[in-house]
Amino acid sequence: MDATGQLLEKISGITGQDAAKRQFIAAFGNDAAQIRQLYRRTSMSFTQAKAVPQSFAALYLTLLAGSGDDSTSGEGLFRRRFSTMLKIEELASFDFVELPTMWQELAHWCERRAKAVGDCLKLILPDPRNERRIGYSKRLAFPTFSDEKRLRLLVGETGISSSSAFQAVEQAIFSKLNDFSSAFREEALIFHELVSAGRNEEAFDSPLWGALRDIGFALEKKSRDSSGRFCLELDMADPLFPELAVLADERGEKVAGLTGCMPLQHPRPPYTRVWRADGLDSPIKPLVSLGLKDRNFAQLWIWRALHAGCLPLFPDRFGGLSSDGEYYDEGPVALVSLQSQIATIKKMAHHLGLTIRVPAHGDGKWSVVLISSIRRDSLERLSVEMPASIRLLLQPAWKPARLRIAEAARYGDAILLSPASSPEVRLRGATGGSYELVGADGRPIVAGKLEAYGEGFRIPPIDLAELATTAVCSYQVDAAPGGTAANFSVFPVAPVIPPKTLLDPEAWLCDAAGAKLGSVESARLEACVKRASRENLLGRESSPDLFPPVPDAIEERARKAFRWLGEVLLTRFQQRATLPLEEVKARVASTAQALGLQAWMVQRALFASGWLVRVQRRTAPYQFAGLGDRVLVADLASERMRVRLCGLVGENELVKLRQLLQKGESCVSNTSQPRQISIGTWTLDLADASRASAIADTLGFRLRQRAAAMPCPLASDLQQALRGESKTSQSLSAETLAWDGSRSRWSDERKNFQEAPFFCAPGSQRNRYWGAHGTGAFQTDSFAWALMLARQGAGTPLGFLADDGSLKWHSGFPSIPTPLSNWWMQDGGGSVGIGADGSVLFLGGGGLGQWDGHFGIQESQSLGSRDVASDRRDLALGIRRKVWKRNQAV
Repeated sequence: MDATGQLLEKISGITGQDAAKRQFIAAFGNDAAQIRQLYRRTSMSFTQAKAVPQSFAALYLTLLAGSGDDSTSGEGLFRRRFSTMLKIEELASFDFVELPTMWQELAHWCERRAKAVGDCLKLILPDPRNERRIGYSKRLAFPTFSDEKRLRLLVGETGISSSSAFQAVEQAIFSKLNDFSSAFREEALIFHELVSAGRNEEAFDSPLWGALRDIGFALEKKSRDSSGRFCLELDMADPLFPELAVLADERGEKVAGLTGCMPLQHPRPPYTRVWRADGLDSPIKPLVSLGLKDRNFAQLWIWRALHAGCLPLFPDRFGGLSSDGEYYDEGPVALVSLQSQIATIKKMAHHLGLTIRVPAHGDGKWSVVLISSIRRDSLERLSVEMPASIRLLLQPAWKPARLRIAEAARYGDAILLSPASSPEVRLRGATGGSYELVGADGRPIVAGKLEAYGEGFRIPPIDLAELATTAVCSYQVDAAPGGTAANFSVFPVAPVIPPKTLLDPEAWLCDAAGAKLGSVESARLEACVKRASRENLLGRESSPDLFPPVPDAIEERARKAFRWLGEVLLTRFQQRATLPLEEVKARVASTAQALGLQAWMVQRALFASGWLVRVQRRTAPYQFAGLGDRVLVADLASERMRVRLCGLVGENELVKLRQLLQKGESCVSNTSQPRQISIGTWTLDLADASRASAIADTLGFRLRQRAAAMPCPLASDLQQALRGESKTSQSLSAETLAWDGSRSRWSDERKNFQEAPFFCAPGSQRNRYWGAHGTGAFQTDSFAWALMLARQGAGTPLGFLADDGSLKWHSGFPSIPTPLSNWWMQDGGGSVGIGADGSVLFLGGGGLGQWDGHFGIQESQSLGSRDVASDRRDLALGIRRKVWKRNQAV
């Protein structure tokens, strides 16, 4: 416990620790009898948890005597220091018979307070050893005033801290052991015995380690008062595209000049701001510069690590990797290092048999190495190969197991809690656990048992399906020899924050216009070719069974699923521009489990509607999930400004949008008929064009203005892919895969190759798809377009049109190209659903006119035989017919 006067200075508001201590001591008076009475056993054991024990001040007074100050540091006896401090000589022989019982009762009160209120730490009483009466006070107050000054000097000289390994601290202290008092040397020997015997928890709770922690707290306070608080937080959801954020308090934001800092709506004490910048160099540069100007900040380990060129990030309580995290054996570690040190780390990691991920080298000075799991001895071995200034930083301290949360969609210190976001709680040695959800009024809402999941436990998603808004979620995890508990704040929906955009949109590809992969912008309708010759691509079907409606209960469950998934995905995209497909799949599965829906249908709807889009880098064929286009489509042809809002929109954003509406304006949801598992759009009726622009600017939506709806770009895209020279079939190799349409998967079985509609040749940067098409062949790098080209080449319809213009795509299309989804949501019917057989449904009608040129031709022509000259001839003939008809009318 701190006995330097910092606590008294903070409580009293008096400037200066010595002045605060003098006033505190003077408040006890000079009556020896009254002071003796303070140390007679009181009724502390009966003190209510929400009350404060009256005897705490008297106990704290003994800590000041145990520590001493300038006036008493020469006095070796505890009782002599006590009487000298109070200036009452007769107390030099005071017995303190009941002092140990008072400390024990305080420890019991702390435990009750922690359970009842949660604002009190556990008081761990040290072994009093041979001083049974005053041993608690002496060891809790350790070290003495003079020893603490020497220890502070040693910390400054060697760089040891409570974040250093026990052995490193031992070595530094024993090199200067003779500089300390006999009491300090005795504690150092006790600490050495504990470490040598592997009694890590006792060593962690020892007075010597506590003294080292207090010094660290004091250094952090000095730095906080002068330059604020900072934390570097790494998001490694995509190990090849890491994102680094700076958490700061208000002072830190100003001192470091973090322009563009965003407030945390749910602060993560002591941090209230978050600063996100592109790349790794940008977040690091202001912190390095600050350390060169502020010597207090330069003493903190985060700056010393950056200055040395290697900052280790360990798991924090939210499952992320940050400078506030703590290492645990076989846990993950990220090394934010200078590019010049990456080769050394790679070489040593290979020697130690470690699995590492390193993003591609950019133009910056910094890079990051992610080690998914590393043992303590391997981490120490790695540190030996690093420069001397870094070694101590890579030898982290042992710390008790603590409850951590993983896979959480969070904002600050709050987590989003729903069936789509039931975070995993982890604790080494955990055997089970329970949870309790508490409302904003402090009353429990529901409690239950955690279920095993992944590497830990989670709240069963079905338990969260009917969840009312909560303020706090309390987790209790059972483990041997004892369990632990943790409380997390809860937020129900995503905050109104612009999602992160792709750092370099041109570096990312998706299914684009022209039936191939292209940049994300090339998937927008503006990039689609608007003219096409007629093709017989779609069939007609007037049967009412084309879109059999689903029961109302299932449709309502689907709406809940999309609402929950929308909030969690939007929260995640506010922190990073892409998400692993595995994360999306896991969240969809959790949601579907809670609602009794088919997970694959829900996931297919997210992509087919354009809420999500599959993207991949130009340099690698691996796909990620990106946020689809969030766009306001303004119809300039309507009398009033009719606007369609498309894409993933959060509930808070809809609330804010409605607040922006003026009198006479409206916002309504477009629902599909007949009822389906579907995702729709919103229609806004605004006063004029300027209102659409104002709303788009305020909420961060893209604005697209159109004079008329665009016809379907399907035929144009397919024709674009097949123009030019007739492509020949590719040769088959050992790596070639064939598409098995009956099972909707790739196969390497040669018996399937003869009847396969198309093939795939995996590449290091991009996959290539090809197959027969009429008398020729097609080739593309887009899987979704390849499916359509293969079916078109076989002469079978791609889908069936209803009389109102709604379309049922062939069930063999697990995904629909992004331009087609964008067209239907923005200029078509505006609703996309999933049929019971897995087919994608374009719902909402709009008439057959929007499909002009895609059906109704009696004799289909092979696109493979067409060329540019044929297209020009058709265009010329079309113009000649229009001119002739106009002349006839005149």
